[in-house]
Amino acid sequence: MKALLFGLVGLILWSCNQGKVEDTHLLNGYWEIEKVEFPSGETKTYQVNTVVDYFLLTGDSSGVRQKVMPQLDGTFISNGDQEPFRITSRGDLLYLDYNKEGVTHSEQVISLNQEKFVVINKDELIYYYKPFKKFELK
Repeated sequence: MKALLFGLVGLILWSCNQGKVEDTHLLNGYWEIEKVEFPSGETKTYQVNTVVDYFLLTGDSSGVRQKVMPQLDGTFISNGDQEPFRITSRGDLLYLDYNKEGVTHSEQVISLNQEKFVVINKDELIYYYKPFKKFELK
């Protein structure tokens, strides 16, 4: 039953795939998690993020991901820890394949455009990102 459900979710996600290899440049920049959807259907929404993901493409199909903490003055603090990734295409699907010190994992890109970035991992967690907007003090 679980395999059937995973297959169905994969088919739905595949049919909705909006990430294209030529669009990967849109990944560059700061992204914050908007919500996470669990396999059970539950959703966790994030109103405020103290840590955001910074993606930097360093080549045609490679890059690094880094967790950074936005500051009120518009700067970011990082511990310098970067996770290298490679963008791969498997059939019509786009993946971010991470490999840090021999530890590997992949995320399938469901959608990537200027307004959103959505991935699913092996645990069937779907992460919805939006571009990070700097804090505004009023």
